Amino acid sequence: MTASMRSSRIWSLVVVLVAIATLLLLSSPYAEAAPLPGTLALPPTAPDPQFGVTWTAWQDLGSTPTSAPAAVSWGRERITVFARGGNGEIIQTYKEGGNAWTPWRTPSELRGVILRSAPSCASWTSGAINCVALREGYGGVFQFYWNGRGWFTNDLGGDATSAPAIVAWGAGRLSVFVRNSNGNLIHRYWQHNVTDWTPPRWEAVGSGTITSAPSCASREVGVIDCFALGPNGVVMQLYYDERAGARWVGWNQLMGMATFRATSPISAVGWSRNLLDLFARGPDMRLYQITYSGTWAEPWTVIEERTLIGAPSCSRVEPGRLDCFAQVLDPQAQNTSAFNVAPGLAYRYAQRR
Repeated sequence: MTASMRSSRIWSLVVVLVAIATLLLLSSPYAEAAPLPGTLALPPTAPDPQFGVTWTAWQDLGSTPTSAPAAVSWGRERITVFARGGNGEIIQTYKEGGNAWTPWRTPSELRGVILRSAPSCASWTSGAINCVALREGYGGVFQFYWNGRGWFTNDLGGDATSAPAIVAWGAGRLSVFVRNSNGNLIHRYWQHNVTDWTPPRWEAVGSGTITSAPSCASREVGVIDCFALGPNGVVMQLYYDERAGARWVGWNQLMGMATFRATSPISAVGWSRNLLDLFARGPDMRLYQITYSGTWAEPWTVIEERTLIGAPSCSRVEPGRLDCFAQVLDPQAQNTSAFNVAPGLAYRYAQRR
């Protein structure tokens, strides 16, 4: 049995386990937290506005990816979503402006590359996409990138034991993060026309260990915020701010959030110095959001009642617009016990008021 076949079987097992957990929730005293009736084709009414955003209902994008998605905006009203496909290869779909989503496909230059983790993607300028993931046959971080003319690949090395994260934190500036075998976060840095990936050896940042893949975002030029789960499932934060001493601070538990336990890696979206959104699957398998607006004043709040398979991925597409992607378990599939079919990817978007 090939590694990619094992990955696909493991993902199918995850779907089954999540579905079983959903049935247990439905039969528990907390049944009110169960998914609402309906299907992706006929979605329920979108939730009331929260965190200054108004969400649309979910729309089905099709495909049955075998990893969490990675969404990246690489120009005004341009967004591409990547994931690992059923055969382990990289698949993508793309949307520009009011046009429809393109069919899922594997770029010809990337055929034969088999991923063993979810990808993570960022854009440091309009027209450029940089993605990282783990691939079969290689123990470090693998990079694939679009430079406006075609797709290219690169091996970045590293002692990688989680899906990696990439963040653009200024024009021509990229940083990549991954958890190593000691549970520490390590990173490398790249700057267009200034320096190739540096330091030569991956460097540890932050104090303490993490138990999940990291997720990183930039609120403004020179600022990086990374989030991951601590040993007890609590969401932890590590940040770097050039304007405040140019040093790493953390890992620190989010203030006042000791009771929330995430069950997926975090998706982080930076807007401005005092505005940052986090998304995660909660302990009841539903989608939660929390917003930083200078402080973490409000608690984690449910923004989707139905069960999520794996982690969400959210991206700022244009000023004021936020797109989120996730695999949402179809309630009718729950009712018919059709758990052997992985749910397709769905997306929704919100406009900040």
